[in-house]
Amino acid sequence: MRWLPALMTLGLACAEARGATPIAWEVIGSEEFQAAIDRVVSIDVVDCGFLEITEKPTADQIRAVRKCIEDAKRRGVESIFATSHVSGSKYIQDVFAISASGERWLLTYDNDPMADIEHILLRRCAAVSVDWKTLRIAGVDCAESELPKPGGK
Repeated sequence: MRWLPALMTLGLACAEARGATPIAWEVIGSEEFQAAIDRVVSIDVVDCGFLEITEKPTADQIRAVRKCIEDAKRRGVESIFATSHVSGSKYIQDVFAISASGERWLLTYDNDPMADIEHILLRRCAAVSVDWKTLRIAGVDCAESELPKPGGK
């Protein structure tokens, strides 16, 4: 992922013995999913973390993610935050991204290894929210969308 080296490692700063587990961006989705993220955000994106939600996030984790996202919104800069969780036999990764043009994106990688099925959903939304108790990501008024052309144009 071309933006990976420039990312801050906020997620690693949140690491604790309990709570959500910070994970490395290198393990996100598939190559196709990584390429989709690269088309939405640039190398200058503000990284608000990538957490595996296996337990309830700690208050410190929630505070750090919230501060990062709200600060990026206030400054009008690109930002990205992702979670992963298991639902039945599915492994799901949701990415909340705000592009340089201010568009809100919800990108989802849904992998069911038991059925050998992989889905990638790319949705542009009127708004994307984060539940400040669980850190789950949800979109409002979303529509499947084509990705921006390379370079964000």
